[in-house]
Amino acid sequence: NKDKYSYWELKPPGTRNITFIELSSTGLDLFDDKYQNFSQILSRSSEPVRFLALDNSTGNLGLYYYSPYNDKFEASYQALSSTCDLPLSCSPYEICTFSKTCSCIIWLLKRQKDNSDSDCSEEISNAGLCGKNEADMLELEDAGTLLKSASSLTNMSRGECTNSCLNNCKCAAALYTSHTRECMFYDIARGAKQVSRGSGLSYLVKVPKGAMNGNHKKNDLQKWALILIVVADGLVLFLVLAGLGYFMVWKRRKRSTDNANSS
Repeated sequence: NKDKYSYWELKPPGTRNITFIELSSTGLDLFDDKYQNFSQILSRSSEPVRFLALDNSTGNLGLYYYSPYNDKFEASYQALSSTCDLPLSCSPYEICTFSKTCSCIIWLLKRQKDNSDSDCSEEISNAGLCGKNEADMLELEDAGTLLKSASSLTNMSRGECTNSCLNNCKCAAALYTSHTRECMFYDIARGAKQVSRGSGLSYLVKVPKGAMNGNHKKNDLQKWALILIVVADGLVLFLVLAGLGYFMVWKRRKRSTDNANSS
């Protein structure tokens, strides 16, 4: 909408301020208020930098050079390296897990597998919903968002944060930090990602009334959603380790067979 959120920033060392930047053949030069070049974002290629751009599909900031070997422009520097730190890596109302995959929140609630043909944002759209008669709030513990620069209130309890977003027709999601008792409000439910346990973060998402199934309590759904994410990540890890174990056994058997044939 009209609100703008930041997701990456470069902080200059010490108390210096970035007055202007200049693109050079080796990277991006940073100048302070005395017009002194005090820092640089260096390109990782020996080829000269041609331009600076945001990737339309991910939102990642990058320096680009022309590769004569591949006959195309390629990134020689990217500000963000982790998939879950990219603002457009997942669609609205999806959460990026430790396995770098996106899971739709509404599919977690309905206990069904991801359906790539279904639009997550259409199923869980909460545009203009406000009040307990129209919407519910889903809480995901140990989940945060990479979006910054949101409006916030401090010295709030988790319940007050939840009710504030629920009763605000423009609020789509909120981030609550238990350590600082801070509540940040967002007009979009995007950029959600799983974080380490004990972080004190809770991601609150507004969903249409009844979307959380009347047969289940909120806490049960909340815990189930997080358990599903953890199980999914554990399954990926199990498959990787199982594949590695199978390869090592196969390699050992092959070596024994080769030695027997040599004898």
